[in-house]
Amino acid sequence: MDAVEPVVECTGLRKKYRGKWAIAGVDARFARGTTVVLGANGAGKTTLLSMLATVIKPTAGVITVDSMPVRGAAGVEHARALIGFLPQRFDIMRGAKVEENVSYASWAHGTKAGDVGACAARALRAVGLEDRRNERARVLSGGQRQRLGIACAMAHEPAILILDEPSVGLDPIQRSSLRNLIGNLATRTAVILSTHLVDDAARLGRQALVLRDGATVFDGATSSLLAGQSDTGDKAQALEAALLELLQ
Repeated sequence: MDAVEPVVECTGLRKKYRGKWAIAGVDARFARGTTVVLGANGAGKTTLLSMLATVIKPTAGVITVDSMPVRGAAGVEHARALIGFLPQRFDIMRGAKVEENVSYASWAHGTKAGDVGACAARALRAVGLEDRRNERARVLSGGQRQRLGIACAMAHEPAILILDEPSVGLDPIQRSSLRNLIGNLATRTAVILSTHLVDDAARLGRQALVLRDGATVFDGATSSLLAGQSDTGDKAQALEAALLELLQ
């Protein structure tokens, strides 16, 4: 990628399920800014992000977070203190208040007790749920629940934010707000996200990592991925064409 010191690096990363390689050897570096992970269903996007987030262990290869290998309890603890992760499927405390969910997520990631309230308030404000903070989480709509998940992931103000399909369930207005939020976070944070929405990828991704059958077929600036496409002025259309060429 560029000259910015990488905060996450993986080398020779591989993951096998039931005798099949879900990730078949990925080398990548993720620095401050937004990297979109793209590929067809089954390409390995969720598996890769789950390994980077320390949720599952690689079969082979090394992940380094902030120059420290993610090995053993110390390495995992160090990584998790720096990472916020929103998986595709996540649980919330449905009977608890919205603010309580975010406060707990912040505390669970090591935020000092005296700072938890302020961190939760900032996260809820960032995702537009500040006015729902005292409501029970069970009354939220699908889109509001997704925003609550994002707030929980960012509540401890991580240096690395990993989001697996974060715009699922959001309407166009909410997606626009999410893109603005991610753009702001990416000025000081490494944001790694997967998406099937080409429009979101085109607007968000400074860098792109494209997977096919668990292997890397492109890793670099999004502008380089688009370089071979005709200039129609429609970045999303150009990105879709570039992806089709890589994935077919």
